[in-house]
Amino acid sequence: TTPSIRDAGTKTFEFKAKLVSGESCKGEVELKVDPCPVTVKPKDASKVYGYDDPNFKLEAVEGTIPNGESLSWLKIHREPGENVGTYTLTIEESKVGDKWDKIQRANYAPTLQTGTFEITKRQIGVGWTVGTYTYNGKPQGPKVEPTNVVKRDDGKVSYEVENATGIDAGSYPAKVTGLAGDPEVIKNYALPTENLEYTYTIYKAEQEKPQGLKATAETIRG
Repeated sequence: TTPSIRDAGTKTFEFKAKLVSGESCKGEVELKVDPCPVTVKPKDASKVYGYDDPNFKLEAVEGTIPNGESLSWLKIHREPGENVGTYTLTIEESKVGDKWDKIQRANYAPTLQTGTFEITKRQIGVGWTVGTYTYNGKPQGPKVEPTNVVKRDDGKVSYEVENATGIDAGSYPAKVTGLAGDPEVIKNYALPTENLEYTYTIYKAEQEKPQGLKATAETIRG
């Protein structure tokens, strides 16, 4: 039987052999397996503001991980934070477990690198609520609200609107020009590129008819 060794370490085997001369000999042979050198890092990842983190994964950037082993004792840790920005992914080793876990760890000589995690801005929409407006001497106009806002940010994000209201009868081109609200919140949102304008009309007031007059008709002949 050919001696073999799989895991890192050394193992001594006794052997017996028969020489060409017919004599027998015996002895010992030592096999050695060195730990597998490999450089690993968390795969760079990203998400849109307000969503859950993805499942972070390791990748080998130098060397290979044989047999698709997972190096499960290496845990990925993300720098805290939920606002838009760039965060560091680091690798931490978990506590040593059972005998099998110790053997698995001994098979590798890992070099650990960091990865990058990016939170990108969330695209929001525009919701117009438009009524029927008749001149009454007071400012009137449609309401505009952001949509697709994270629940925890309700009431903290609004729009700056040009020609948001009008007084005199006529048509007004309302236009969303920017975001307003809590500066620490609105920096996580991107202004939409569609549905930013809406033209609304304030109609003339209906005049009351004079009281006590009868309608007459006149026919002009010629």
